[in-house]
Amino acid sequence: LANLALFEKSQVIRSYGTGVYTVDLAALSLDDIALDSNLEQITITIPHAALSYVTVDVEKTEFEETKKALFAFGDIKLTNEQLNLLEQSIQETMTEQLSEADMLAKADSHAISQVQQLFDPIVRSIAQDYTVTIVLQP
Repeated sequence: LANLALFEKSQVIRSYGTGVYTVDLAALSLDDIALDSNLEQITITIPHAALSYVTVDVEKTEFEETKKALFAFGDIKLTNEQLNLLEQSIQETMTEQLSEADMLAKADSHAISQVQQLFDPIVRSIAQDYTVTIVLQP
């Protein structure tokens, strides 16, 4: 009503989701694999992990009580357009947070571990004394 603060309503919504990071191993070439016979070590250089997509877990969404100004009544009701904008905002916010440097560093660390687990048994089946080292592209 006339955009007066006396009629305002607000509500805190907590959304949860999952970010999926990937490493494109299809881009690996022979130049990304180095063999050191003296150290009995194979070094594989992989690209950095990249955020592929974000999924919002709608079932975990939490809604706090509606805060109402002096003359406000009822709950907040959103139109379909407003609901769509809210969902887009949640998706964008999660994508921003999951694209921050610290999150990408965690994804890189996990990627190194996972790629190590992938290549280790392959190398050991051919040459048991060799170790596999995974490094990220500069």
